[in-house]
Amino acid sequence: DNIIMASTLRIAEFYHTTDEIVKEAISIASDCPHLTVSEEIYNNVSLPVFTFDRTANKKEKAKKLNALLIFGEHARELISPELALAFTKRMCSRNTDKKSKQIEKLLQGFTFKIYPVVNP
Repeated sequence: DNIIMASTLRIAEFYHTTDEIVKEAISIASDCPHLTVSEEIYNNVSLPVFTFDRTANKKEKAKKLNALLIFGEHARELISPELALAFTKRMCSRNTDKKSKQIEKLLQGFTFKIYPVVNP
């Protein structure tokens, strides 16, 4: 009697589906010039990719470091894709506080490539 069927369990509403995460990132990118939202195909599977790059030219790009951030590696993993979305929001925030200045420094030295969900 204490057995609960997996199909009857509901995911909390504050978690986003992959499609919702991508839609929200696209919305954020409309006001965030250094964010690009795209997709890459691996083994016939479409993966969303968020890229933060504030590089003006090839010479400048050659001096920057690349950071690859991978989220959502395991089936039914809910927290890490949410962290990818939270990171994306923070990197695009326009506050004038000290943290925003730190973000600007990060973007000057790094290109970030984020896979919010690699196991859709």
